[in-house]
Amino acid sequence: MIKVIRKPYKLKIPTVNDWIFWLFLFLTLFIPFTKISIPAVHRYEITFGDVILIILSFLSIMYGKGMRKSYFPFFASLLLLITMCIASSVMVRDWFGYILSMIPFIFSILITYVTLTFFSSGDSRRRFNVFRKVLIFSLLLSAIPVYLQFFVGYKNIFFYDSFGWRYTFLAQNPNQYGVYFIIFFYLLTLITVKFFPKDMGKLILFQLFFFIPAFFSGSKSTTLVFAANVAILIILYVLQASLFKKTWIIGIIAVFYISFFDSFVTMVRQSAGQVNRALAIFDKVADIENFEIGGGTGSSIDVAYMLAYKYPILGVGLGNKPAYTNSGIEIHNTFLLFLAETGVLGFLAFMLMFSLPVIYALFSRSSIQFKILIVLIFALFAAQNVPGMLFRQRWVWLFMCISFILVNVDEKGNFQKSKLTLLH
Repeated sequence: MIKVIRKPYKLKIPTVNDWIFWLFLFLTLFIPFTKISIPAVHRYEITFGDVILIILSFLSIMYGKGMRKSYFPFFASLLLLITMCIASSVMVRDWFGYILSMIPFIFSILITYVTLTFFSSGDSRRRFNVFRKVLIFSLLLSAIPVYLQFFVGYKNIFFYDSFGWRYTFLAQNPNQYGVYFIIFFYLLTLITVKFFPKDMGKLILFQLFFFIPAFFSGSKSTTLVFAANVAILIILYVLQASLFKKTWIIGIIAVFYISFFDSFVTMVRQSAGQVNRALAIFDKVADIENFEIGGGTGSSIDVAYMLAYKYPILGVGLGNKPAYTNSGIEIHNTFLLFLAETGVLGFLAFMLMFSLPVIYALFSRSSIQFKILIVLIFALFAAQNVPGMLFRQRWVWLFMCISFILVNVDEKGNFQKSKLTLLH
């Protein structure tokens, strides 16, 4: 009998790079779950995700391998935008409002730096594969309260706190949740089309699972944009799939629509009051002549035009629209907000940063399918920014960074030079 001698197991001590890898994944998981936080100060709270971000930023700066040179233009465009926001401070009347409006940009710098440096080293394709699994797990976790209420009528107070803050999942402002899960689906769509096109059918079915959370959010813009994103993915899938796959995916959708759609909508409407508000968007779309995005914010839009006309160069300073108009209502439009509060200079800097992923995509060597997808997704994202200011949210900056990285790598995860990168 041969005796096998086993070597004693040695516990591997994680390296700094290991810590950076896992902390970034935990950051991705917790960045939208702002309910996990310490008590808020005014309207801001330090969340568990923020704590991870601060630790990760320190490790990335001190021990990381740095940012790939080709990723720096996006970081530079963000710094330019922040510089213009600081320049507009000469117009500030309300310093408290200005400082509160600048706080999200502190987090934007940290998120942008750690994201760009994280994907500057290692196997990008492998990292994106792990990253998308974290996105999927995060989305599944977020849907639990919806399906608890849908099937058993139970409201989980961890997610439905009537005394909580605006950034709580499905609380006083459900639009925040809608933006989060749509943006995560944008990322899943881009990553799947870029690296894992064979999984597009699975992604479509996974997205269909989230129509109920979209309805439960009560957000009309969320419901409309999410439906458009699903439709885009289905069209792309049908165009490239085999005849067999086309047949079964179209068959499933057709059977569901013909046999179950009416009863499904009726059942959903009876599950939560806010569902009717979300579904109302389809009635508005049908009346295309009177259709408009958003509602109840027209006065703030008119004031934004007035401020942009009176203070065209530097604006009135971030967060200072109320100080100039004696109205507490903020400007419910990202583009007009930057135009009115940072002037033409800040607006142009913002538009440069906003459009940079699309510009790079158009000049990249990516497939025509991926280029079209980038353009369509950013068009939807721009539409979401019309009725609100989304760039306060941490996960929006994550979306912008990942989008820029994706247009700079090929299907194998290797950096690809475009006509623009050759100019660096």
